[in-house]
Amino acid sequence: MKFEKENLKKRINLYYPEECNKNNLLRNIANYLLQTIWEKGKLKWDCLGHFSKIEPVKPRKKGGVLKLHYEKKVYYVKYYSHTQVSKIFKNLFRSVEGIRHFKTAERLKKRGINTVNPLLAMTFQRSFFVKDSLFVTEEIEGFSLSNYCNNTPSINSNGEKLKIAGNLGVIWAKLLNNNILHLDPKPANFFVQKDFKINLVDIDNVYFYPYLPFFMKKRSIARLHEYFLRAFNFKIRDKYKRVFLDDFTKNINKNLDKEKLKNKIEKITREKLKNKS
Repeated sequence: MKFEKENLKKRINLYYPEECNKNNLLRNIANYLLQTIWEKGKLKWDCLGHFSKIEPVKPRKKGGVLKLHYEKKVYYVKYYSHTQVSKIFKNLFRSVEGIRHFKTAERLKKRGINTVNPLLAMTFQRSFFVKDSLFVTEEIEGFSLSNYCNNTPSINSNGEKLKIAGNLGVIWAKLLNNNILHLDPKPANFFVQKDFKINLVDIDNVYFYPYLPFFMKKRSIARLHEYFLRAFNFKIRDKYKRVFLDDFTKNINKNLDKEKLKNKIEKITREKLKNKS
């Protein structure tokens, strides 16, 4: 995908898809953020309470997440600012986070993997070597998978959780079929929609590779497996494992011994759970 780059102010640039060149909403949102909370490239956390359209979700000194209400729609704004030398050094040789994660979202969508809809990215050249950034996405309607799993049985049934388990198996197969690793597959990083469709919402730790050895793919499956075995209650763990692995093996693009694969994943997962218990 090609991006348009537009200078908004001194040292501040706006990035958006080339086909959205005539979309004034992008510029309006960017200018609103500049006029309210991103003065001179620094996010004014202390002033957030003065703006009714903005509320903090994950406030942090070096970055965070904001919820923006603008023209009857909701957007999420993720802010990246680094002081660590290692992060600053890495960003000298790659796109900063706001732009990089915008591209990640577009690449995932092209591969048929449900994720956030990116709207724009902004950068601020804080110094010759340091650049901060923002990444703005549209809201996804649904529930955090972490909250969904922890709700009482009256709110969500075990049958619904098993549907989610199957959809997790499908989306994980799609990721690995495309040589993509998600290194932080916590339930909080997934959203469930009304039809139990799974969306990736936090894509900071998603990486694309030209080739993935199968032992890395097995480790990736086990990592996801471990997180969700912890999230689901003990009564349905065995059913969850069966549904997840069945749907995963049906969709993975590789001729393999399905039972052997399941046994290996189970073994790796048990080791992970044992080490963290």
